[in-house]
Amino acid sequence: MVDDHGGSEGQAEHVHVELVLFDTRRVIARTVEKLRSLRLIGVVERADHPADTLGRVRATVLTAGDSVLTAGPEGIAPGRSIEETAELLRRQLAAGVLAHDCAGNQRAATVPANIADRMQGAGAEQQEIRRVYVLPTSFSAEKADIEFLAFCVGGAITHVQVGGRDVLVGFPRRPSTWPKSQRPVVQLIAMSDHVEVAVYSTSAVQWWRGPLKAARQQAVVSLLSVWNAPPVRLVEDSAGDGPYPAMVRGQAIALERLGQAVPSVPEDFPAAAGRSLSELGLDREAIDEFVALAASEWSAELLPRLVRLLRLPEEVASLATGELTADSLPGAVAADSTGALAQLTERRYRR
Repeated sequence: MVDDHGGSEGQAEHVHVELVLFDTRRVIARTVEKLRSLRLIGVVERADHPADTLGRVRATVLTAGDSVLTAGPEGIAPGRSIEETAELLRRQLAAGVLAHDCAGNQRAATVPANIADRMQGAGAEQQEIRRVYVLPTSFSAEKADIEFLAFCVGGAITHVQVGGRDVLVGFPRRPSTWPKSQRPVVQLIAMSDHVEVAVYSTSAVQWWRGPLKAARQQAVVSLLSVWNAPPVRLVEDSAGDGPYPAMVRGQAIALERLGQAVPSVPEDFPAAAGRSLSELGLDREAIDEFVALAASEWSAELLPRLVRLLRLPEEVASLATGELTADSLPGAVAADSTGALAQLTERRYRR
């Protein structure tokens, strides 16, 4: 049976909405506020790096046929059409808006086709995200070649010393490549809704032949842990029971619980953590604590806890979030990855 709104009675679907806001301030919070004011059902992704720099936000909302579904005190009911909703978001958020169904079919677009293609393609481009690299205790700044370190990072860097450790803050344009002599290196990324720790251990670099194979070997990460804040739920089970079919209410709750599961780690993660973190001087108790933390949910306290656990200077957390800028510290030295070899390596990784 088909209802008055073009959908099958008792069934619901969802569309993926992509917005690019021209004002890049508080894009996630402003989008959530607007979608909630429209009583839409679904989630807004928070673990999307371009949101911090490009004003790009992704959401998934519940639909029935050509209409979005809305939640209110009296229950779930069809609202505006998908196209009308996209146009409303365009006007009220000053944003380009695209909506696609699960099969990839376009359901609405408020921008010309060429702009829509650019919006979709932007997600595939690697963004220059701030990364902090903590070099090993054996590193000697006096003997270091700052431009070589920029080549290892793969982009512009600033070298500083904090807490007795040498630290690089960089914006790589390609995967970083660390030779065995410079390892172990700890890389940290921290945003308001995303934390990432990578360890480049000496054990991960094996024998190679040729410069390209060497570069690929040196890009190997021996340990990687990522924590993402869960998506923002727009309704959070607050809709009334109402007359709409119970199946749709169940689908609404299921959609809003997407991404709420507690993260897990692969079977071989504890062994990999043991090999990599032991090179940082962590004992068995600290390694076990890190493994447990890797299988836990994201939280606002995660970053300082990680910094303490990995025995890194506490300033590293502020450098990673951008609250503390490297060039504001005494003795800061800046450099960039330049020269023919750097350009060749970047082109290789872009292919």
